[in-house]
Amino acid sequence: TVLDASAAVLGSRAIPALAPGATSSGSTTVTIPAGTATGNHYIIAKADADNVVTETNKGNNLYYWFIQITVN
Repeated sequence: TVLDASAAVLGSRAIPALAPGATSSGSTTVTIPAGTATGNHYIIAKADADNVVTETNKGNNLYYWFIQITVN
């Protein structure tokens, strides 16, 4: 679950500014790149990926899902 420069960007979604304590929900379609190795992977969602929002708590900007990729 490490987000680094080698991570592929699968999609993005714009969110308007939120008041402190507010939440946003929605859906985003992502495409797994062709040639991705089979096996265990994580999809990581990061809010404020460019670190442009002034926040007192950046610890809640990351969420991840475990997925398994298989050949069909």
